[in-house]
Amino acid sequence: GEMPMEDYHSTDALNSTTIRNIADSSCESANHDRNVKPDEEEEKKKKQTASEIARFEGTLVHHIFETKETDSKYQIAPVDSKGNHISKNSNEYKDFVKELPEGVSPLTKVQHKMAHGCLENALIHEESKKFLQHGMFERSYFCELQDVEVKARPDIDMTHIATSNNFPCLVDIKTRGKGRAKRDVWNYEFWTSHMYLQCGLQIMTARKLGLEVDNYFYLLVEKVPPYQINVVPVDAESIHWSIRATQKLIDTWKLWLENGSPKSYGLKQSPVTTPEWIKTKYA
Repeated sequence: GEMPMEDYHSTDALNSTTIRNIADSSCESANHDRNVKPDEEEEKKKKQTASEIARFEGTLVHHIFETKETDSKYQIAPVDSKGNHISKNSNEYKDFVKELPEGVSPLTKVQHKMAHGCLENALIHEESKKFLQHGMFERSYFCELQDVEVKARPDIDMTHIATSNNFPCLVDIKTRGKGRAKRDVWNYEFWTSHMYLQCGLQIMTARKLGLEVDNYFYLLVEKVPPYQINVVPVDAESIHWSIRATQKLIDTWKLWLENGSPKSYGLKQSPVTTPEWIKTKYA
């Protein structure tokens, strides 16, 4: 069911981020990363990098798609007489931030326009409007898979929709720059950025909880004008291998725990072998 994002993240169940880190490195490294709490003072000192801005704007789009408004969590930062945003180092801006209600963040005019432009286009898109009008947002799934406690949180849950073409399904919202989705997601990003592990875990947890789901979609949102909206299905073969990969990595985690959580990649590592190109080169 629905629960605050902070409460969801505070639980210890295995999630797709940790599973992704297992795939990238090791169980020990993944366990370390999920238990490290960021230093609050260091976080305050950090400048807004491109990735942090992208994350903020992604959260903004998620919020407006769910609530159809921005005012409850965002306020446009003050501007000067020419309509330009004032410096964040100015006293006026600092006073503005201090007076913001708890849980409300400043955003620029461009970000405000972007969010509402994306919402407008998503609501007139024949496919995406169904997700926004009838979907259940940010539902938390908790269950056991292969004797391991896991959790997942699809952006949009459409498992309550009667069985028909493409339904029931789960939907993940992805925000990208102009052309990025077209260039990246279809070509390689689903596999290289481990989007497939999120897909696999969400479908597995939904099924374990008794929800019928065979379909998975990406709602791709371009956050620059003209704010293009695309709905992209994941085919059955990709879903199959996403689930297989997720199962294998959960088993890897389970074995690592059973072996006493060694400070290594795990026991009984595979040996270094000779690739064919070396044999050819030195034959």
